[in-house]
Parts: sequence; C-alpha cells; structure tokens
Amino acid sequence: MASSQCCENPPILSSTCGEGTVENLGGLKTYITGSPLSHRAAILISDIFGYEAPNLRKLADKVAAAGFYVVVPDFLLWEPFSIW
Repeated sequence: MASSQCCENPPILSSTCGEGTVENLGGLKTYITGSPLSHRAAILISDIFGYEAPNLRKLADKVAAAGFYVVVPDFLLWEPFSIW
C-alpha cells in the first residue's frame, strides 16, 4: 500500500529548472542534458510528479556531469499527479 507522505509535500514543478533543454524526442517532450557525443547514455523515468520535478532534473544533471547523455521523457503527457 502506498504511503500518503509522498503527496503531502509535492514539488513545485518548473519547466525552466535544470541545466539541460526540453526538446521533442520521438513525439514526447523530453528533458535532455549532457553531451550528445558521450559514449554512455541514461534514460530516467519520472515518478508521479512528471519530468518537470526539480529534483529529477537535478539528478539528471548530476548523471550528465558524470559523463552521460541523459534523457527524461514526459511519459505522463503533461498530466502529472495533482492533489487538488
């Protein structure tokens, strides 16, 4: 059973946070960070708050700083969880 604690303090979503850019990739808006010339890549999948969650983008930026090309697709199609 899921705990209600994750929804008691939801993040403030921001389409402008992070060091990367938002681009259309395969028909999905995607947060992209890191060098496209890297030989290593990572795909990060968002939780219920979506790809605009600041902590997810900070994590993507840290993975990119370790030498990865990182993509975070918007699999929720602009409909992240809302407590209202």
